[in-house]
Amino acid sequence: MEIDSYGKSIETVERILRQLKKGKAAPDEILKMTKTANGELKGCLKKIEFLEKELNKWVDSSLL
Repeated sequence: MEIDSYGKSIETVERILRQLKKGKAAPDEILKMTKTANGELKGCLKKIEFLEKELNKWVDSSLL
């Protein structure tokens, strides 16, 4: 289900933030983790935008 993928993405970002806050990662590892977190967030935003469009289409068609 889609909701599970959002939850996993959020968990991934939270895990990365915890690791970054510890401050023990090498610079290349920090960059890798940051790119991963950004990718997860962008994926969630794209899904949300798609769902918003679908919802708006459904609402528009149901009002006709």
